[in-house]
Amino acid sequence: MRRAADLVWIRKKDGKILDDANARLLQELPKEADHNALVEIGCRDPEKGPGCPLVDEGVCRAQGVLFVILPKISMGGVYQITTGSWNNIVAMNSIVDWLKASTPPFNRVVLIPFVLTREPEEIEYEGKKSVHWLLKPRLPYTLEDMIKLQGSAQALFAPTERLALPTPVDDGPDDTPGAVLVEEDSPEAARAAAATAVPQPPAPAQAPPAAPPPQPTPVHYPATKWELGVLEELGKAVTGTGVDMLWDRQYPTIETKPAPVRKRLEQAFKDRLDAIGAKPKPPAQGEPPPAQGRIL
Repeated sequence: MRRAADLVWIRKKDGKILDDANARLLQELPKEADHNALVEIGCRDPEKGPGCPLVDEGVCRAQGVLFVILPKISMGGVYQITTGSWNNIVAMNSIVDWLKASTPPFNRVVLIPFVLTREPEEIEYEGKKSVHWLLKPRLPYTLEDMIKLQGSAQALFAPTERLALPTPVDDGPDDTPGAVLVEEDSPEAARAAAATAVPQPPAPAQAPPAAPPPQPTPVHYPATKWELGVLEELGKAVTGTGVDMLWDRQYPTIETKPAPVRKRLEQAFKDRLDAIGAKPKPPAQGEPPPAQGRIL
């Protein structure tokens, strides 16, 4: 994450540019961006050289933070595991992505038991091999267990609209015997007020309403390299199942993008399904409808 005003870092001693991160932007910047806003930068891009100079120089580094609950110890606290190992970060992100794909359409990972161990592994770095104790997450589930796990996730993450109260209905004063009516709600008070009302002179003619203020021009978000990559993968999908799997994998990233980008991608997925003659996968029996914004 980088401050928008610091996309170009400069060494103070010799004035040499240390890093220009504009080429690695992972999200679009509005025309009038907040200079203090944080934007996501790709740390490494093999097509543009060995990597980010800030990472190579040691100015910043990747860091992963995992929050876990140890149910046999206490359900009243969360334990934090912080790691700077790239192998650990990849391993933990992989298990999280797999769990999200296993519990659609909620894409959340919480209260799902798994086993986390540390195991020795020989890793080669700069031509030298050494043993590191890496995190190894494991899912102790069979296929039947995963099906039960999906049902538990559906019950745990029921859509909030199911729990919302209905809109109140105004059905007039309460006519229940013994009910207390506010004075202005009483029919007798309303008739008395109408009988004693003083007629008012007609209101003077008013000027026509002012024209509504001009609406701001919507911000255009050009397609990024990430979006073009998603569209390229979508073009290679030849079955409805392939389109569904691609959507489930990319949706956590799509939902964080600006609304115009999300609408473009949703329409692209719909057009692809129409082109191959497939239909969106229907929800299973008893499964709640997809979350707002989902098309599959």
